[in-house]
Amino acid sequence: FAGGSGSGEAQIPEGIDLSDPHALLSPELRANIPEQVLDKISIALSSSITHTFAWAIIPAALAFFAAFAMGRDKMDPASEGQGSSATH
Repeated sequence: FAGGSGSGEAQIPEGIDLSDPHALLSPELRANIPEQVLDKISIALSSSITHTFAWAIIPAALAFFAAFAMGRDKMDPASEGQGSSATH
């Protein structure tokens, strides 16, 4: 983004660190970033969050089906206490 002299692309003002996502959320910094650059950053950030949650659905679904496939006999508290003495 930065450094293109005369290329027609928006440049990032000096002193702005785009590697800190928390700083990008502050209104003061957002006011100093050109709108074209801010749009690209916002699209990239929202896309990465969407992809992260989409990929998180897979292990969650696998865990759900694994828990569903387990038999109810493993959850029976009466059968747990028969094999050991109660120390509570």
